[in-house]
Amino acid sequence: MQHALESNQLPTKESQLARGAISPPKPGEEEDAGGSLEIIEDIVNRASKSPTESAYTFVSEWLESVDSNALSLSNVPSGSCPQSFASGRSATQLVKDRSYRSLNLASHNMRLRKPHEEMPEYIIRLINEICQDRTSPEPSLDSIKQDAVLALLEWEGSGQAEVEGYFVSKNFPALDPSESLRYTRRHPMASHTIPKVATSEYNLAVPVPGILYGYNRDVAFFQHTAYLLATGTESVANSQDLLYPFFDVEFKGEDGSLWEGTNQCITGSASCINMVEALNASPQTTPVSFDTAHCQ
Repeated sequence: MQHALESNQLPTKESQLARGAISPPKPGEEEDAGGSLEIIEDIVNRASKSPTESAYTFVSEWLESVDSNALSLSNVPSGSCPQSFASGRSATQLVKDRSYRSLNLASHNMRLRKPHEEMPEYIIRLINEICQDRTSPEPSLDSIKQDAVLALLEWEGSGQAEVEGYFVSKNFPALDPSESLRYTRRHPMASHTIPKVATSEYNLAVPVPGILYGYNRDVAFFQHTAYLLATGTESVANSQDLLYPFFDVEFKGEDGSLWEGTNQCITGSASCINMVEALNASPQTTPVSFDTAHCQ
């Protein structure tokens, strides 16, 4: 914005300098038209070039350091890919793009299984285990119909914040600190957790799950402190010290879309699996059954 304003003001600066070039000399001064014009021309040239060069230098330095809204995976020459995939684009805008799934995700080997494609056997076993009948009492259909707050969410076109607040209070109660499991809300996943292809020219939006379930370091892995210390942040999912996440929950209201939520969930779930695969590949461990990463 500032650069644009400065650029728009350049003609005015040039015209003012040009007017100065033809103003008569003051009494007692010798007129040196050639020398004056050379000096003025130099000033005009520098005035017209400096903002552009300064802005270019600033943008170049900023693009090299950006690592907050999206993963900057390679130095893509200007104009070599659509503007929608520029490294400066926000994570929110990336996941909304109609090409995000077919270009960005696909270039990093992430894809959504189509309904007609058969699932691997180990995934089928996992789904069957998850879908077993619950032992705790479940809400009746009548109680759901009588839920006034739930009805308002549907009829008043509630936004994401209202939808998230309702379901967190009803379905995701706070966990006791003494439990092995814990969850975090709205915290970006660390960049090292996200699986990416280094040669891809397309960025990935950093996952920021509405809720991300994982493990409590002090309770779940108290017998493996030495290993966790040796691996540093490899086992850490985000800034809240959540270890080895496995369940990504995304919320959307009328101001969001299923397309956007699914794209976010794909990257979040892939990041969960990536962390477990790194654990299984470690020479200090034996393979573990952590194939529970999925999203809702």
